[in-house]
Amino acid sequence: MRKEANDYYWRLMLFSGILMIISFIITFLMVIRIIPELHYSLSFLTYAVSFFGLYLFLYSYYQYVAVEKEDSLIDEI
Repeated sequence: MRKEANDYYWRLMLFSGILMIISFIITFLMVIRIIPELHYSLSFLTYAVSFFGLYLFLYSYYQYVAVEKEDSLIDEI
């Protein structure tokens, strides 16, 4: 189960990183006025995507560490 859990959490971390990069790019395009700033819903959406990406990254990282710690404790016994 260790390898499957590690792969799952690595994919979640990668996905959360992609979400944060996408939200940064969209925000940057709004700042340099390629995308009009009048779209307040888009501003809120990019903030929400960035926040969700950060939350997902922290969740998956802590779960990854917990699985590693649990496996190391089992190996010691």
